[in-house]
This record gives sequence, C-alpha cells and structure tokens, in this order.
Amino acid sequence: MTWTADGSALLAVGWRGVPVGHARLFRVPLGGGEPVDLAGSLDRNIMPGAPAYPGALPQLVDDGRTVLFCIRDRGCSHLYGVDADGGAPRPVLVGDGRVVSGLSVAGGTAAVSLATPTSYGEIVTVDLATGSERVHTRAGATLADVELVARQPRDFVIGDGTVVSGWLARDPMSTGPRRSCSTSTAARTTPGTPPRTRCTSTTRSSQRGGGRCWC
Repeated sequence: MTWTADGSALLAVGWRGVPVGHARLFRVPLGGGEPVDLAGSLDRNIMPGAPAYPGALPQLVDDGRTVLFCIRDRGCSHLYGVDADGGAPRPVLVGDGRVVSGLSVAGGTAAVSLATPTSYGEIVTVDLATGSERVHTRAGATLADVELVARQPRDFVIGDGTVVSGWLARDPMSTGPRRSCSTSTAARTTPGTPPRTRCTSTTRSSQRGGGRCWC
C-alpha cells in the first residue's frame, strides 16, 4: 500500500471483499467513491512479492503519473505499468519464461531481479522510456558450462473447461514416449485425497491421433 503523488488516494493490492479470485490493484480515493481497479482488464493476479517469492510492491514513476506493478501470467511474473488515474495497462518487462522479483525505481529506470529459462536470476535495469534492458550481474557465470533443460510450455483443459498452463521438463537427449501432466486442484472430489491429474501421452506412432487419460 502507498499514497498517490498528490495524497488524494491510496494504491493497494487486495480484494473488494472475501479474498477469492485474483488480487487486484486498487486506487482508493480518500474523499469517498468506489475504488478503481487499475489492472482489471488484464484479468491476471497482482503479485506484490514476498521473501523468496516473485513479484514486487507497486511503485510510482513519472512524478507519480504511472504505477509499476507485477502480474502472474502463465506461471511467470511480469512487470507492467498503468496510469495512476486509470487506463490501459502496458507491458514493461515481459516474455515467455521470464520472472520478475523485486523492484526499485530511480528517475526513468527500473531495477529488478530477472530469472529466465537460461538464468536463475540477474540484476537487470530497464529504461522506462525506451524499454531497453541491461544486465548488471553475472551470478550464473559459474554455471556457464552447464546446459540447463528448458521447460516446454503445455496447456491442459481441466474438468470445468478451464485451461491450465504448465510445463514439461525433459532431457532433450531422451527418446521414446513422452508424457506431460498438469495437476488440477479443481478436479479434487474428496478433501484430503490427492488431486487427479490430466495426462497427455504422445509417441511417434500416436502423433496422428494422440491419446488422453485420467490417472
């Protein structure tokens, strides 16, 4: 939670009532009136961050005219900006497999810890005017000769029709059948029982038709 630049409202991450569904980024006017959901059009969870957890607290830039904030998208945390008075959110630091943790701003520059499919995390700055990025650390240099296994994105349809995003981590040198699984808490039928898992098995011979199973 923080104040807007003119002190007329609060910027807060939370819910309108019971904490169900996405956390929202609200502009709450102190003089009364309904809170404004600044990032609602994205339909994504706001990620305020926590110790050892991705995301970051919202921060003001452009003399208080813009709010920077993080969302969760397909399992990754991305950095967005939106006008403090409302408007269409715009991407600042996004991309498949990229995860933003922490945020500091100074002038027209934002600094974050950025993990990627080939890095566990480096300190990166972003020019907010141009979008150009600069990596300042080499924390992963000691692993330069280690070939990391890149995760392959997969989408799964669970029982209620919702599409759930997941990944398949597989040694690229492996051969034979592949099986990718997504665990769906929505498929649980009895409290305390393990969740049912939607599996998709793919082999060279089944690429013509494919197959699905509950396991």
